[in-house]
Amino acid sequence: MNWKANKQKVKIMKTRIFNTLLVSLMLLFPALNSSAEIVKKVHKSWPIGKVTSLAIENKFGNINFVTNRDDSVTIDVSIDTETGSHRSYRLIDQIDFSFSIMDGKVKAKTIFDDGFSSHDNFTINYIINIPKNRDLEVINKYGNVMLDDLNANGNFEIAYGNINGNSLLAPSGQQIKLELKYGNANFEKVNNLLGDIAYSKLRATTIENAELETRYSNIFAEKSNEIFANSRYDNYTILSIKRIKSDSKFTDWKIDEATSSVQFINEYGDIKIRKVPKNFEKVSVQNRYGNIRIGIAADASYQLVGETFYCNIIFPDTEPEKYIKEENHTIISAFIGNRNTTSKVNIESRYGKVDLLE
Repeated sequence: MNWKANKQKVKIMKTRIFNTLLVSLMLLFPALNSSAEIVKKVHKSWPIGKVTSLAIENKFGNINFVTNRDDSVTIDVSIDTETGSHRSYRLIDQIDFSFSIMDGKVKAKTIFDDGFSSHDNFTINYIINIPKNRDLEVINKYGNVMLDDLNANGNFEIAYGNINGNSLLAPSGQQIKLELKYGNANFEKVNNLLGDIAYSKLRATTIENAELETRYSNIFAEKSNEIFANSRYDNYTILSIKRIKSDSKFTDWKIDEATSSVQFINEYGDIKIRKVPKNFEKVSVQNRYGNIRIGIAADASYQLVGETFYCNIIFPDTEPEKYIKEENHTIISAFIGNRNTTSKVNIESRYGKVDLLE
């Protein structure tokens, strides 16, 4: 029994010694640790007065813009891996970074060796400290972009990642340009947006003015002055807008209030506008195979001109100046309310009901 007990004690002591040695080796050689670790860092800086703009091109990582320095423009970049093995060092040997400045424009680019391939999980992280009044050009794939405020030109190409920002204000006559594919965009405010968006989501508290080309996407804005949209297979939700003009197919629109001008060329999609208040400028709809609901205020006055095929227009009771109905074709001309009104409603619809009642 004593011999067996001693043997067991020896076995326990060996196990404890092995575990202690393993922990010591992990502390001495971090590559044995499977937790994430930074395996490469690069720092660059330029005097703030020499930088007027910045352009960066990256993939497989995140770009974070901050604005808390007033002496220099800085770029800090790191490569993070999850393996912490010899493969990590082989990985970073295949990745390099290029930096330059010419005529006030800083350029940064992530460079991958020919035939670059890695099955390890890794991330390239940029932190860029630059004033908000410097122009930005950003190309990023498979990663996210974080912005603070921007009071300058912005040109962003984002694919398979997200972009978030506060207030993006382009100079007068200029635009914030956004090309977004397979990602999400969230902004507090954009004053003048030129957007090409596909398979993505755009959400903003305020979009003052926008020209949008959208495909298979979801667009949301709480407040807008004017939006021009070329849309296919999208969903738009807008709480308040002054002017909307769209050519859309297979797109559904939900607008809580449109105060001045509504213009749609629409096919195979539904349009719901809860309210158009009195003294609006115009409502113009050319519709095919969609259901249209535009709640024009009951106290509004306007001139209605409509033509429908295989469908109807629902409008307030009035004595039309012209009402011609022949089989499945109807022509309407009427004044709703005061005949001195300057508000106009023009409707042409085929195979889609139009309801104008509030």
